[in-house]
Amino acid sequence: MIMEWKEITKDYTISEKGDIVSLKRQILLKQDINSKGYKWIKLPCFKKKQLIHRLVASLFIPNPENKPQVNHIDGNKLNNHYSNLEWCTNYENHLHSYKLGRQSPNIKLSKEQVLHIINSSVKAKELALQYNISTEAIYALRKGRNLKRLTT
Repeated sequence: MIMEWKEITKDYTISEKGDIVSLKRQILLKQDINSKGYKWIKLPCFKKKQLIHRLVASLFIPNPENKPQVNHIDGNKLNNHYSNLEWCTNYENHLHSYKLGRQSPNIKLSKEQVLHIINSSVKAKELALQYNISTEAIYALRKGRNLKRLTT
């Protein structure tokens, strides 16, 4: 199978899996991994460090809904192949992370309870009393925030 490459700038190109080549020097560039586990690179054509998965997504995956984040479908932050990436909202990204089983040391709610809160039409105040958490926590869960802090 032939690897697809796209131009980042006239000096750099990126593969469908996130490898970056300097066209001037004809070499594969080394990538680093940040403290959150994502691959990144600093290219002279950009002011800031670039996350590889965002570069791949921006060049290989359409984003007609203009979603702001990129999700790794299999949960592997090092797998930057475009087929493993999708554009998503903050809520979708957090919910996906939660469904993959990422856990928090501050255990309060089970996965089933969180899904019930997110999908329930019951008022936040009633759910807060039922689960012994604040109404703010209910709103945050429904917006995709605090999933790690509030769940098992």
